[in-house]
Amino acid sequence: MVNKQKRSGKLVQKLIAVSLIIQAIIIGVKGNIDVLSGKNPIDVIQSMIAQGIELIIKAYNAEKRIGKKSDRANKPGE
Repeated sequence: MVNKQKRSGKLVQKLIAVSLIIQAIIIGVKGNIDVLSGKNPIDVIQSMIAQGIELIIKAYNAEKRIGKKSDRANKPGE
């Protein structure tokens, strides 16, 4: 049972990591498209930075949640 939970936890971690990487790629591609379509590069960069910060916060919060879950799973007697 514990091994199954560990594997499930690792799978969740990998899925979250992949989704965050995909979001980062999308931010970059959208920024390039915006610049190529004639938008002001400074505005595009500011928007990309804001989206990047949001992504970092999402990653940090996901890491905290996963850490708490793994701490609870590793406690003896529960």
